[in-house]
Amino acid sequence: IVNNKFSVMSGIREFEVSYHRPSELIVGSEDGLLCVYDCASQANLFKATHPGSVSSVRATPHPNLISCSLERGNILVYDQRSSSDPELRLDLTKMDTLAGMTLKQDLWSHAWINDHTGVAAYGRGVLRTFDMRRMDSCYQWSHLKSQQSFGDVRVCHGSSNEQFIASGETNFVLGYPDPISTKHMLL
Repeated sequence: IVNNKFSVMSGIREFEVSYHRPSELIVGSEDGLLCVYDCASQANLFKATHPGSVSSVRATPHPNLISCSLERGNILVYDQRSSSDPELRLDLTKMDTLAGMTLKQDLWSHAWINDHTGVAAYGRGVLRTFDMRRMDSCYQWSHLKSQQSFGDVRVCHGSSNEQFIASGETNFVLGYPDPISTKHMLL
């Protein structure tokens, strides 16, 4: 924070307002910075650095945990009350063997459906849902034939059955943890 303004060395890649604490802004930058900034008190509450770019940031279903994804295929979960070391490292590249394709260096976005289920969006047109308790399996949807990339994925919290929305270049996917219910829609 410089002169009551939030600052990073390079561009801000993504930000999210915490749904647990609406005055908190979770920010990820192109130079690998992850931080939580309190807009009300203008204080930097948390900071961690990573090699490379932070591709997405999220509040998690747990009020004190935040996460970020790195393009190289990792999701890191932090407890913002403690040190800047991640509480949990999820290496999504291990799912490449299961799914039969390599997506390293291509993780663009992630979101949390619930406490243990996440969804990851890749630039090569792939969506994966995973259960972090069982990283030996995943559900996968692909747009590889049409070369559509996914730029963002978000979860619609508050409904009776949690759903996620992933945006592509000319389409979006309305998805559920149950892959049979997932629908592809063109814009």
